[in-house]
Amino acid sequence: MLWCYKQLGVNLAHKASIQYTALHPVDRSQIQPGDLLYFQNIGGECGVCHVGMYAGDLHGDGKGVMVHAPQPGQTICVVPDVFGSRFWSKYFAGVRRP
Repeated sequence: MLWCYKQLGVNLAHKASIQYTALHPVDRSQIQPGDLLYFQNIGGECGVCHVGMYAGDLHGDGKGVMVHAPQPGQTICVVPDVFGSRFWSKYFAGVRRP
């Protein structure tokens, strides 16, 4: 996410928790492609600790697609239905817009 937004001239804080508190909150009903999705307590960590980018409803089926790096240095992954996912929906913290 840092690299993506850097290409647009937007510098994000390195830590997801700092981004989450600093960026503008967006209601999930107003989500747009490029918005950042934040997740908390994954793997027992405290607070907001993971971020992905909302890619939109790519297939017209109402399912929100997220792209993210599972861990630093790993290949980007696609989650085809982030809000319908048993795993990701459980840890969802909110949406922010840089």
